[in-house]
Amino acid sequence: MKALTAISLSSLFLFLLVLTLPLASAVPPVTQVQAFTEGYVIEGTPQEFIKQNTAFQYNFFVYNISTGKAVTNDTTECFFYLAIDNGTVIAFENATYFTEDRHWGVVINENNFSSVGHHPFGVKCNSTIYGGAKVSYFTVTPSGSGGSANYSFVIIVLSFVILLIGIFSRNIPTTILGGMAVTLVGLYSLINGIDVYRNTTTEWVSIILMSFGGFWMVKAGLEYLDIW
Repeated sequence: MKALTAISLSSLFLFLLVLTLPLASAVPPVTQVQAFTEGYVIEGTPQEFIKQNTAFQYNFFVYNISTGKAVTNDTTECFFYLAIDNGTVIAFENATYFTEDRHWGVVINENNFSSVGHHPFGVKCNSTIYGGAKVSYFTVTPSGSGGSANYSFVIIVLSFVILLIGIFSRNIPTTILGGMAVTLVGLYSLINGIDVYRNTTTEWVSIILMSFGGFWMVKAGLEYLDIW
């Protein structure tokens, strides 16, 4: 009973550790803003990661460089475009000025975030006299958070090491622990992808992980109960 309790607690700890994978830091995107002594400067929402297949409202402010005053839609129009990682523009539309909140914005449909990876975007604002532009990009991930390939690899390897130690040493508690760990890693990657990737390949990898870990977990459990 004590051994099973220790196994359960250890598995819970490893599962919580796996859940922290998307929280690993990533290199922030580079934002370029055109610098002039006259014209408009555009300051947008500092959003780096977007969850796959989720709509997002991008908001921004426009200021006159010379006066520092906010620019409204009385004299100015703003446009927004979004592209995919190969540069193909998938969205181009007029930005809306929200009078009540005194900011500009555009609602980006979830269909534009169907694929993971970097999505460059740009904003340009023009009046009859002045203009300004800004370019940056969103990174679309399955979870909406940044990932770490090295961290993901370490967790997978660690889970397999625990399982293999249990298998080759014929240690039932360690085998159960390793089987649980590999199964939970497979389940998490099936739901959230591996690092920033989520496709058919990652789904098959996840299913294999769950099957392999589940088999040895059940086998060891039956041996523990003298059924196998």
